[in-house]
Amino acid sequence: MALPFIVNRDIATEAKRAIAKAAGQIVRDGSLIIIHAGSTCFHFGAHIADRNLRVFTNSMPLAAYLAENGTCQLTVGGGDLHREPGVLYDPQRAPDSFYGSQFFVGALGISSRGLLESHPLLVRFINEMVELANEVVVLVDSRKFAERPPNVALPLARVNRLITDDGLSDADAQMLEDQGVDYIIAETGQVAA
Repeated sequence: MALPFIVNRDIATEAKRAIAKAAGQIVRDGSLIIIHAGSTCFHFGAHIADRNLRVFTNSMPLAAYLAENGTCQLTVGGGDLHREPGVLYDPQRAPDSFYGSQFFVGALGISSRGLLESHPLLVRFINEMVELANEVVVLVDSRKFAERPPNVALPLARVNRLITDDGLSDADAQMLEDQGVDYIIAETGQVAA
């Protein structure tokens, strides 16, 4: 079950910050990028807040943070506020005027089936955003490989790259390799299980 954003944001922060730093290294200055909602994506957005980037997000917490703290250009998705998961979304108004070089997305869980979510709204939004970017980059801490929410938001075949922390187990690393997913391990000092 998904925890409220305000709670989840402060869980596994060392891993999420390491993932954010690693993700920041694959973003080129001057890029247009899309950042999804969620706590790891929030940490990533906070990490790149002062970069020369144009950021599109539907995340209310991230948009508020970037408005107060960042210098990057910010475009916020419109629509109704869905307090949990903290996104603005209008299915009648897909943001087809924005196209990003990269879509950074988190997930409640990861399995060989793909990115897993419990909220159908997030599944729909993820599928719309995938069509608006050249590259899909998944940002998830290693705990997410043990979670099994009911809905497949995106099959692993649609993922270009995944960034996780050094708590990734050998079995989960093998699953990613078997699925052909390019992945990056962000070093936190943890020991893999």
